[in-house]
Amino acid sequence: MALALWPFEELENLQKMGLEEILAQVQQSRSSSQDYTNAIGTGGKDLKLLLYQLCILSLQQKIKQETVINYFEEIQKIRPDLKSKLADVLFLLDLETDDKEASKEGDGNENAGNAEIHLARQQFIALASSCVGIIGEVILKQRLEFETLESLGLITSSKAFNQKYVKIKTKLFYKQQKFNLLREESEGYSKLIVELNKNINESSDAQKVLAVINSLIAEFDLDPNRVIDFILNAFEFRPQQIKFFIQLIKSYNCEASTLCNTLGFKFSFLKMDSGLATKSLYFVAATLIQEGLIAIEDIYPHLTPTNDEFEKDYKQSLIQARNNAKKVNVLNPNEKSTNIESEITKDMEKTLQNQKIGLCFALLSLYDWSHSQFIFNQLPMHSIASHQLIAVALCKILHIAVDPIYKKFIPKAANSQRYMQIKSNGCPAQCNSFADLTNDVLPICYHLGPYIYVDQILIIKLLRIGKAYLTEFTSSNNQKDALWGMMLDLLSECLIPSLSLTECNASLGEELWDMIKIYPYTVRYHLYHQWKAISYNSHINLLKSKTKTLDSARYIMKRITKENVKPSGRQLGKLSHSNPGILFDYLLSQVQKFDNFIGPVIDSLKYLTSIAYDILAHCAIEALSNASKQRSKHDDSTTSDWLQSLATFCGLVFKKYTPEVTGLLQYITNQLKDGSSFDLPVLQEMITKMSGIEISVETTQDQLEAQFGGDTLIAEGSFFANIRNVKKSSQRLRDALLSENLAVPLCLLLGQQREKIIFGTSNEIHIKVIGKLYDQCQDTLIQFGWFLANQLHIEDYRKYLPPINILQQEYHIKPDVAFFFSRPMFYHAIQSKYEKLNDKNNDKEHSTEAYITAAEAYMGELIECTKSILPAPTWNDISIQLYVTFWSLSMYDIYTPTARYESEINKLTLAINSVDVENIAPSKRKKEKERLTNLMEKLKVEEKKQKEHTERVKARLSREKDAWFPLRTSKKDLRVLCFLQTCIFPRGCFSAADAVFCAKFIFLVHSLKSPNFSTLLLFDKLFSDISYIVSCLTENEAHHYGRFLCCMLETIDKWHRSKEKYDKECSNYPGFATIIRKNEASQSDTNKSNQLEFEDYRRVCRKWHYKLTRAFASCLVSEEYIQIRNALIIMTKIVQYFPVIDNLGKALKNRVDKLQKDEKEKRPDLYALATGYAGRFLSKVSQMIPEEKFYVKEVTTKSQGNKSASSSSSSIDISKSKVVNQASSKSSENSSISGSNTNSASNNGQAVVKAVSTESKNTKKETSGSDSTSVSREPSVSKNLGSSLQDSKKPKEHVKQSDDRKSRQPTPVAEEVSKKRKVQDGTNPIEVVKREKHEKGKEREKDKSRVERKRERPQDTEIVTQKESKRRRDEDVTDKLVSGIPSTSSKTVRTNVEGTKTHKEKSKSIKSSHKADGTKTSTRVSRSTSPASSTGSKRKEKDSYERVRSPSHNNRRELRDEQKSSRKQYPFIKVNVYNCIHDYN
Repeated sequence: MALALWPFEELENLQKMGLEEILAQVQQSRSSSQDYTNAIGTGGKDLKLLLYQLCILSLQQKIKQETVINYFEEIQKIRPDLKSKLADVLFLLDLETDDKEASKEGDGNENAGNAEIHLARQQFIALASSCVGIIGEVILKQRLEFETLESLGLITSSKAFNQKYVKIKTKLFYKQQKFNLLREESEGYSKLIVELNKNINESSDAQKVLAVINSLIAEFDLDPNRVIDFILNAFEFRPQQIKFFIQLIKSYNCEASTLCNTLGFKFSFLKMDSGLATKSLYFVAATLIQEGLIAIEDIYPHLTPTNDEFEKDYKQSLIQARNNAKKVNVLNPNEKSTNIESEITKDMEKTLQNQKIGLCFALLSLYDWSHSQFIFNQLPMHSIASHQLIAVALCKILHIAVDPIYKKFIPKAANSQRYMQIKSNGCPAQCNSFADLTNDVLPICYHLGPYIYVDQILIIKLLRIGKAYLTEFTSSNNQKDALWGMMLDLLSECLIPSLSLTECNASLGEELWDMIKIYPYTVRYHLYHQWKAISYNSHINLLKSKTKTLDSARYIMKRITKENVKPSGRQLGKLSHSNPGILFDYLLSQVQKFDNFIGPVIDSLKYLTSIAYDILAHCAIEALSNASKQRSKHDDSTTSDWLQSLATFCGLVFKKYTPEVTGLLQYITNQLKDGSSFDLPVLQEMITKMSGIEISVETTQDQLEAQFGGDTLIAEGSFFANIRNVKKSSQRLRDALLSENLAVPLCLLLGQQREKIIFGTSNEIHIKVIGKLYDQCQDTLIQFGWFLANQLHIEDYRKYLPPINILQQEYHIKPDVAFFFSRPMFYHAIQSKYEKLNDKNNDKEHSTEAYITAAEAYMGELIECTKSILPAPTWNDISIQLYVTFWSLSMYDIYTPTARYESEINKLTLAINSVDVENIAPSKRKKEKERLTNLMEKLKVEEKKQKEHTERVKARLSREKDAWFPLRTSKKDLRVLCFLQTCIFPRGCFSAADAVFCAKFIFLVHSLKSPNFSTLLLFDKLFSDISYIVSCLTENEAHHYGRFLCCMLETIDKWHRSKEKYDKECSNYPGFATIIRKNEASQSDTNKSNQLEFEDYRRVCRKWHYKLTRAFASCLVSEEYIQIRNALIIMTKIVQYFPVIDNLGKALKNRVDKLQKDEKEKRPDLYALATGYAGRFLSKVSQMIPEEKFYVKEVTTKSQGNKSASSSSSSIDISKSKVVNQASSKSSENSSISGSNTNSASNNGQAVVKAVSTESKNTKKETSGSDSTSVSREPSVSKNLGSSLQDSKKPKEHVKQSDDRKSRQPTPVAEEVSKKRKVQDGTNPIEVVKREKHEKGKEREKDKSRVERKRERPQDTEIVTQKESKRRRDEDVTDKLVSGIPSTSSKTVRTNVEGTKTHKEKSKSIKSSHKADGTKTSTRVSRSTSPASSTGSKRKEKDSYERVRSPSHNNRRELRDEQKSSRKQYPFIKVNVYNCIHDYN
């Protein structure tokens, strides 16, 4: 049996030990007098276990028996109790090695297991024989079996010895002792009673009384056992004479068993008689136990009830209390509480009924903790201490034990009550150091538990001692020891739960907070959780207190209003002093259900203690982390109401009061680590309420302008709330972020989570939900970044925030987010260097040069870090200096909001004047005027400082501009496209301020006359087709992009309205040049003949408006939610500047009206957006103008020109006539190639040829033949813009082409324009034609290959060649939708606008064009002279009607091709269009 159990993991280690190590183990072991729980000390080993393991090793023959016996002899020298313990070990081994059963089963055929047992038995007999000399024969005869004794030779025969043992046992226990009761005389007992009850005092001699008693026993033949009973009775009635009776009993020489049986008979008799044991009887028993006359182990079995009965009753009471706690209104909340004295009086009777508790109380009254501990260990934990008598007695013992250490470490306790050491057996020793607390004080506290509340002075003493220990521990940086953990147990099991049983003691809560605040919040929150989850369910009294608190909280919350906040707050404060966790859980549950409770509840929390605020933060985190609640509504499109209410509550609580914020911030950080962004509203509300920084897409223009100013202007005018009252709360939030190093991790996690939402979410989540989560994360990121920029010092930025390249490469943060967080650091770094270089020099030129030097020095370092962000080929199209400059600047650097400064100064002036009128105290009036005056001065100084700064920045940019756009190094001119994709689009959708910045920066680049930058080409790419961009934006991004387009249209409209402004700001700028020469070092002095004229610009504007109308119309007729929503948002943003032309506005209005009708019941949110736009549109209708007033049309002298002009006024369609080719009279082959190239590029605005610029190009050729070659090799910007003009000049109806068109005769328009140009240039047209022919002859003589001639054509056409066929199909049908042309195809019936009345009012020429269009021989034939386009016209016409529904669905294959081709050139660009369409599909 035992052989399988013998191997222990420690046996091998013990086998390797020597004698010294074994003796060290023995030294560390506890004495045999201690209980089992303390038997194994720290690092030590129980002596019995050690002996047992040594014997096992001896039986296994791993250690020689002589060595083991030697060990035993050495151990006996330091442990005299070795004999008894070794005898117990041998007794256990005797049973384990018993081979009787094996012998019976074997029958001579023993198996291997039996042989092993027989061998072990032989080894045991040999070991036991060697131990006889150490233990002794007497002890071995008492412990070992008879057969073993016979084997050892201690007895001759086991059978004879057993017979003798039975006889003696029968004689002792079963033979009746007969007494001659008839010989006893009652007179003897009478005299005995008189002798024991006569006047006895401390001076009485017990020996004399004993002599009298002995004589009475002899004289009257009294029974000695009955005499001791009389003595105990006398002691019971005179318990104050302890000394006398103890001496008498000791002198009487009564056996302990007789004395114990006599006392046990008394307790048993009281039980049978259903009587109560008196306190004096318990006192007598306790005194005898304390003096050692009887053992508590002997008297304990005589006491009632039994342990099983006691435990059963206690568990039933606990279950009943738990059931009552689940019921409603179990207790009356108005019930008056009783004081501790009355509770003790009521508890007396109950205590005396339980004899075990009564004896324990008597022992504690004698300060005998050592014997009382035996009873505590026998019964359930805290079941005895729940009685008031026991708790009070234990508190008295603790007062005595902690008094010296309390006086030593608490200076203000010097004059408190002194407690002297009680000289009594079993009384704990007083503590003089922190280490002494572990001996008796802390174990007593554990047994006492929360019932220490009966002595609140003792609680305060323990709290102050614990605070002193923790302070010393933290200051010395010691490692955690046993006392540190025992202090935590003291808090969790004793001190913190005791608050639940106290009655409204706020000072006790503050004392507890002084100690517990030293621990980190993680430890504190663990203690709070144990209090709520474990302590309340383990104690009956705590359950009753919990029920009472809930009832009172319900009573208060039913009556709380804004009017009675103060009295309700006081009542809640009283409840929070005792049971804060229970109260706050209930309050938070009500706040989550009813958001109108938030205000009154927040105001009523001002009466809480510090620890209550900390528990409130813990309860809020628990409520947020409730996994059983859904964080989004049933449609998964919006945040749940309970979460939003809880977020608002947390923000207000942490702003108004001072709980620690770190725990909640860490919770949000952990949620982001897990990839969950549903809790971001909590962070948003905290930043909004605590710092005043709020993010809203509904920001007004004035607020947005204020954000472009300095800190003072931002604080005064950029937010809805007043941020003057959030200074302290914002500092607390900043300190919490820095103390736990959470600032940068939150930044990184927010940037990573933004990408995870798009690419890491499940396909089952609706795209609308993904957009909401993305916007929420983006807003939180911007809000958090603004907060760090306002609160963190530059040193903190440098210390915690990694460089740009590290953020992008190691943490996978997108460049827009990385630059957003790093931008404040750039500004401060340049400013610090500038201040050192300037050295307070007021010279403007010197300060400008110093700033430029400082900026160049820092930007050089930044450029080195930024090079690796994008692929190297990117810097061939735009310079890295432009990229870094664009992303490092902000609106503060390039724009000064002078109007907002003046507005705020005027407000302050009015406020100063109104202060004199108000009826306030003079002192307050003076302070208020000083504050307003100082604020006004700050604004003035700040405005001046910002103006100077913007001037320095612009001076720096004017020097850098020449290197921004390098000369073309490849045949594909992608400079503008690269600038848009890497700079404008990512930042334009980032935030509202960044959208305005992008627009301002574009116009700044234009105004600085940056070389190689075409403003017109950038505008054309922006406005050509935005339907794909609209399809990819989230809701907030649509707001930002709409604001960006609004700023662009505002400036475009300004130039369109005023020729003076156009001439001043555009006419001589390279951005409006139609030809860019490679050999021109600077284009600041561009030839005016190469510039776009004002009327031509107005025609291009008309084309851009038409393109926008067509894009919005295609989005509105789509069935996709995202397209419609974003289109309406952007249209609402730009309604002030678009549409301006009345027919375009009518076309959009018809679509919006139909959308309102269709979506009213299906999608109410789209209906609301459409209704809002319709309302704004109506206010704009009166400002719209006819198309003929928007731009001046060409007037020709020939009849054919009049006919073309007439048809041009009746159609919005865009003709692709090749005016340039006709005017220049090129060969048919070159005309065909040029026509097809121009045709493929016209829709994108990348390779369109401007007719007006033809003659200026010819003039350039006249000047120099070498220039002609140069121009032919450069990207033909004039051709790009030429197509734009042709688009604006196209007739409104599709007119059949004449035979003159096929013969490629110059059109009247081209002739007229050519004549005007030549007259202006003063050049003879005949000489120009001759010179052109001569030059063409030279070119033919060079025998250029066909491949080289293809390279000479505009490079931009190669980019869009694959897109042209698809673009045409969409354009044709959308043109008809915009112009109101009905379609004969059944597939487009649902897309036609309900505007039949408008169509009937059109001219006859329009009707005729409809008929011509019905034959499907429209102007598509004229768009390209290539045979392929004409032969496939029918197929294209059919496809166009099929693809008009939605470009995001019907053109997927083309979109994917575009995405692949774009990523080959720019693999770093992830255009949102493709990503979102892919995810959406």
